Amino acid sequence: MKGNEIAYLRSKLDAYLIHVQGSGQIRLSSGEKVYVGYAADSGHTYSSIGRMLVLDGKIPEEELTLSTLITYFEQHPGELDSYLRKNDRYIFFKRVNYATPYGSIGVPVTPMRSIATDKKVFPAGGLAFAVIETKKPKKTGWFKKSGWFQGKGTVEKSFFVLDQDTGSAIQSPARGDVYFGIGDQAMHDAGDLNTFGQLYYLLKR
Repeated sequence: MKGNEIAYLRSKLDAYLIHVQGSGQIRLSSGEKVYVGYAADSGHTYSSIGRMLVLDGKIPEEELTLSTLITYFEQHPGELDSYLRKNDRYIFFKRVNYATPYGSIGVPVTPMRSIATDKKVFPAGGLAFAVIETKKPKKTGWFKKSGWFQGKGTVEKSFFVLDQDTGSAIQSPARGDVYFGIGDQAMHDAGDLNTFGQLYYLLKR
């Protein structure tokens, strides 16, 4: 594979996270941005290191978010390699000339309107109505700007979505991810949303 490198990332955890996402943008030291997209995968089963931490009793399941995952490995850097070796799925990337990733139906995904599900279960491109109930997160970010949280406590948000995104972590009918957009804030907002919800598909009889 020597000679096919696109870029070197600053940490192994960053590399793992971009593998989970399947696409991303890389800011080089020169300031240039490189966009990468999914090209192929190893064909092996994906194993979530976050789920492994929960099963090993390192992080309570209800507290598993991207922020807690990053914080855990910042505090226990010596454990990262052993967990990464347990995930056999590897994603190969290619350089692309667009910032917004393309989803499962070949069109760009839209923040807060595109979702990823297990395409062996749900129809690619299907129109659905999502209902999410969640507690106010510590870092509001997009939530605050969107008007989700006008006060304290638990709130419910409902909106139409298109099942057009992809994700290697989506492997059961009980899992769905909402695409939040591009950038550090979007990444943390998406990573902090770990809650139950309902998804209703609009299908022609």
